[in-house]
Amino acid sequence: MFGLLEWQNPETLGPLNVVEKLWASWFQGTTPRTAGFNTINTGGMHDSTSLLTMTLMLVGGGSTSTAGGIKVTTLFVLLLATIAFFRRQTTLHAFGRSLGLDEVVKVLALTTISMLLILTGVFVMTINHDGQFTDIAFEVTSAFGTVGLRGELPASWMASGAASS
Repeated sequence: MFGLLEWQNPETLGPLNVVEKLWASWFQGTTPRTAGFNTINTGGMHDSTSLLTMTLMLVGGGSTSTAGGIKVTTLFVLLLATIAFFRRQTTLHAFGRSLGLDEVVKVLALTTISMLLILTGVFVMTINHDGQFTDIAFEVTSAFGTVGLRGELPASWMASGAASS
């Protein structure tokens, strides 16, 4: 998806050859869930790609990983619960096992708290700093997911010491 969104962008994948574009796309689709390294200018990404990257940072890695975010298993349970709701099922089943109401409530609580933390962080940052909303949301989501990726920061942030290099 990253490659599709950024293939022609001269600030990210545009100048690369096909093989480099594929490798960079794979890497940039993986790194927001783990370490936060980047091979392209994340500040030059389209807003759609920034949103995709923020989603990956929000979800994070697997349940046994050291990655931040809500975790892939939490997302999976959320999706199962949503499907069960629309099918009017009272229990969740996955891979021959059932999930109890307690597990589903924990997942919903964790996700709700996570979203409230991110929204509060974005709100506070928009009060204290002028800048593009997408860039502020990117920074907050990156901090929440303990990723370390950076969007395009205004020069005033760098001068005020609000952002470290």
